[in-house]
Amino acid sequence: MRATVGELRTESTDLDIALRGIVEDLPGLNVIVDVAPNLEVGEHESAALLHAVREIVTNTLRHAHANELWIDLYRDKDGSTVLAAKDDGRGSAQTEPGNGLRGMIERFEAFGGTVLMNGKHGFAITARIPTS
Repeated sequence: MRATVGELRTESTDLDIALRGIVEDLPGLNVIVDVAPNLEVGEHESAALLHAVREIVTNTLRHAHANELWIDLYRDKDGSTVLAAKDDGRGSAQTEPGNGLRGMIERFEAFGGTVLMNGKHGFAITARIPTS
């Protein structure tokens, strides 16, 4: 992860490639990544997105008992960058964020953004970073 974030700081690394590097070869979990074409985000936003994906993948592997995880990264109609992730696991009616999820929430809130979680059918996270 540090190497990936370091690359983002030193060169114009494609966010799609960086995300795919995080999710490749995961045991027992098929991850589908869809990054909108020509999506550009700043260095700090990229770092927050990469940390979020790492946390989402870790939680999916540890807790969800999922077979698939879908990760979408796009710009919404208001110009916000959106990270949407959903797994096909067991979900959780009540979500008590641990340290990792709290850290993710704090990172996105630092940008004026939000993180919403839904555990009714699998587990889903939608995180937004507004246009600065």
